[in-house]
Amino acid sequence: MFDINTLINEIVVKNNQIKSSGRNKDRFHVSDAGGCYRARVYKRLGVEPTRTIEAPALKKMIAGDASHEKLQQLLRRHGNLVASEGTVETDQLIGHFDAVVKNGVKTLLEIKTNEKWGMGYIKKQGAKKEHKLQVFTYWSLLRNDYKDLDDCTLLYMKREDWEGVAFNFKWAPEIVEQVDGEWQPLISLWENKTLPACSCKELYDGSGPKYCRFGTSDTECCSELIYENFLKKEEINNQEIIS
Repeated sequence: MFDINTLINEIVVKNNQIKSSGRNKDRFHVSDAGGCYRARVYKRLGVEPTRTIEAPALKKMIAGDASHEKLQQLLRRHGNLVASEGTVETDQLIGHFDAVVKNGVKTLLEIKTNEKWGMGYIKKQGAKKEHKLQVFTYWSLLRNDYKDLDDCTLLYMKREDWEGVAFNFKWAPEIVEQVDGEWQPLISLWENKTLPACSCKELYDGSGPKYCRFGTSDTECCSELIYENFLKKEEINNQEIIS
């Protein structure tokens, strides 16, 4: 018998594989701000993840994307959208911001969709550090083109009913300092071909290894062995090309 749920799971996984294969691997991704330096280096190198993202998690991500797209559509229809899904980039970074909107003032808008329990966390704990670093990076780069972009909103939005919790920021020199402090050490390590230490255990209240794409257990991830095996495979591939 035809099973629509199986079909949906299959196409969601296929869609993610296509999307992943098309991502830039020659630079660091702004969306990874606040994460483990070593994991980001592995991603930029093109190291194959040891963990796959399962269909239920992918479907939540797609539902979040759908909310982004619908909100952007409504903002555009009513004349409040200045730009959306644009690219910001340097020779070391690349990223895609959600929207620049206008309603009296021009504002960078970054949207994070959440489940009910996640919204509860945000209401109690405030905006997540990694999300602020992400949107501040977009903001710093966008101000090269939007000189008057002095306002920024980080919006956490519940998927089910669009209940939102907004955090508003005004431009200040300290934002550039935070952005430089996040990215410059990583870029220096990359340019010096130095493998950073893994810091996953400092993330998610110590549970970072459980969520790391390069995890080997719930407590271990970003193993140097993964890196060594990658280098061996690259060496073999290069030898095959030469021969």
